[in-house]
Amino acid sequence: MEIARHATQLQAEAGNTPEDADHEQKAAQCFGLDLSEEPEGQQAEDVVCEIWPEHWDAYLLYMACRDQVEVSLGGMGGVHYAPVKACNVNQELTWLGLPRKVRAATVGLFRVIERESLQVINERANRPR
Repeated sequence: MEIARHATQLQAEAGNTPEDADHEQKAAQCFGLDLSEEPEGQQAEDVVCEIWPEHWDAYLLYMACRDQVEVSLGGMGGVHYAPVKACNVNQELTWLGLPRKVRAATVGLFRVIERESLQVINERANRPR
């Protein structure tokens, strides 16, 4: 949710109107997400995360691929978010300019980040309202 909030803030700074943010909230609701949600007891500005240097490339790869998650609509209104396709990850690696010798390790770390984030996203998307 921090990423969505940051994107909305950047759009506001770029001159986008509050109606655009409202449109994003409505679009997210179509997929069962609430961009106004905060983790219990935390505000977005309280979240601080340190990234170790050896994980930096995987973080950059995750940030580049975060909007390429596969979305499928299940029966009875269920939504499921699936991992990014390998061909998309490979293309992002190329665009990031990562040397071939570090790509396998970077993708392994990326998949760990992705797996955990998808678990949280799927839990939030499919919880009863």
